[in-house]
Amino acid sequence: MLCIETYWKDAQVCRCPVCNHAFERRPDLKVNTFISELASNVLSLKAKDFDTWSAHSLQASPGAGVLCGICTDTPQEAIKSCVECQTSYCDVHLAPHHLAPGLKKHTLIEPVASLEGRICEEHNKLLMWFCRDDSALLCDVCSSSRHKEHSVVPVERAYDEKKNLLEHTEGKVQRMIQERLQNVVKVKESVKLSKTETEKVTASGQKTVEQEAGGVISESLKNSVSQLRTTLNKMNTDIQKLCDRSDVSNKATLRYMQQYEVNVLLDPDTAHPLLMISDDLKQVRYSMRSGWLANQISNPSMFTEHLAVLGNRSFSSRKFYFEVYVGQKTEWCLGMAAASVQRRGSLSRDSRSGLWAMWFLENKFETFNSPDELVHFGKVERIGVFVDYDRGQISFWDTEAATLIYSFTECFFTEELYPYFNPLLRIFSFCATLHADSSISP
Repeated sequence: MLCIETYWKDAQVCRCPVCNHAFERRPDLKVNTFISELASNVLSLKAKDFDTWSAHSLQASPGAGVLCGICTDTPQEAIKSCVECQTSYCDVHLAPHHLAPGLKKHTLIEPVASLEGRICEEHNKLLMWFCRDDSALLCDVCSSSRHKEHSVVPVERAYDEKKNLLEHTEGKVQRMIQERLQNVVKVKESVKLSKTETEKVTASGQKTVEQEAGGVISESLKNSVSQLRTTLNKMNTDIQKLCDRSDVSNKATLRYMQQYEVNVLLDPDTAHPLLMISDDLKQVRYSMRSGWLANQISNPSMFTEHLAVLGNRSFSSRKFYFEVYVGQKTEWCLGMAAASVQRRGSLSRDSRSGLWAMWFLENKFETFNSPDELVHFGKVERIGVFVDYDRGQISFWDTEAATLIYSFTECFFTEELYPYFNPLLRIFSFCATLHADSSISP
């Protein structure tokens, strides 16, 4: 603004440097507060991004996909990595480290990929600490020597702190986007109304001028319409940029959760008698086998009224993730169940049920414990379920669109959790994909 004011100060005619329009009198310049505030918030968010280390690589699941560095024929899965050798070993090639006196002193850790990138170049020890003062990764020697007066925390804790900060910042940005979108809707309505009125005035003025002055059109009216269109187009562009940034953030979050993917099979002993489990224990469907009901009702682990089945493994700590492919099925319920969930008789749809699940019916999502309360809308084919047991969080994602459907937060888990699947009373099949390589069709 200072630049153009200086330019007009010495000019004989005030002319716009963009459209070259000449003003009869010098216009009053104003700051576009919406765009200015939006730019400031985005720049502030960028300044808080991670810049010194990759949190995802540090938090990778131990042993996930790490192969023995010594095997020559078919590489076997590594069971340990040696800090001094900077190599991962299978159970066969690890034997010398247990037998040779010189190798017994080596430091063995859970198998990790790219071990050389996690070793201190100065002391040849594993980088296990993070200095908050210098924003640097440290080994045991670094943390106890020149960084001993600094604020030093384990890498895992530093990662959680930065992740929480990023989630908090992303939440603020999402709220800001919603507020701006609401304001833009109001602006669009105002612009639309102004445009309609302007077109009426323009048409009326054009008719009058054409009759009186040979069809000369008012330049001021044409310029007003042009300026309104330019402003609206710029707002649409800015909003699209914010939406694109949100999509990138969601995809990164989903990729982080998929690091904790586990392979869970269905437990036939818990299945309702009218459910059919596939031979590979990865698919379940409804089957009208009423004659079989009487022979199976005595099993104490099965569900007797809810058409449900549980996964074959439980979880009581840390993080884990699995995916379920529901295809075109129009009704289903899935999530997590407490070990003490009611198996016999009816299951009440309230907070005492011991279920943290999503209920889907004809494009509408609601939680099992809050019927008739819409939390999401639309069709999905593959659901990702992420559980952070220690933080009391269960999240449901549309993996195809990388969109969060709903999250249970601030839950207080006191017992083991099991994956829960319910195809409900529809004739279409419902198949549970419990690891990424499976495929399902209704």
